[in-house]
Amino acid sequence: MKRLISLILLVVMLSACSSLEKTHSEKYTISYCSTGDEPVWIEKVKFDDYPVKSGGGLIGGWKRAMGMISLFPTPSVPKQVYIYWFNYRQQVFYEVTVPIQKNAAEIMYNLPQLKFSANFLVTGVKPDGTAVVWVTNGSNAKFSTWVEVGRAQGTLAPGDPESRRNSTESLRRRGKL
Repeated sequence: MKRLISLILLVVMLSACSSLEKTHSEKYTISYCSTGDEPVWIEKVKFDDYPVKSGGGLIGGWKRAMGMISLFPTPSVPKQVYIYWFNYRQQVFYEVTVPIQKNAAEIMYNLPQLKFSANFLVTGVKPDGTAVVWVTNGSNAKFSTWVEVGRAQGTLAPGDPESRRNSTESLRRRGKL
């Protein structure tokens, strides 16, 4: 009887450990990037209907995760990502809803785990208004695997460029525009 109880306890403990391991591996960090030297301000982001902290100001670094955000609890990998941003050089706002591949979570969680790294869901914006979403196992494409899981062409969106006047002037003074 003692042996049976010990065996049952062992099975329960092992199943709890595997369950904890799975939960831990399903965490990811949200990040943003922009093309080359194209300064942008990420105003709004939603994962499905879940508002996510915006990325703020970004300059360059295509396929380099910047403005990293960790959410607790981590939401499921979304079916779509809505993004609304301001392009400083063009002085226009864009918006787009990017559909995400159905197997994006599976792709992310099956990427090789790198030492001192994490899973990321990265949204990037381009000067032509395109938004791209990747899953990756590191913050820099040079040292990690990036898999595109969504892409969509944005459209010009309503917004007043004057709302970004101070930051536009700051970028001009610093020679970034």
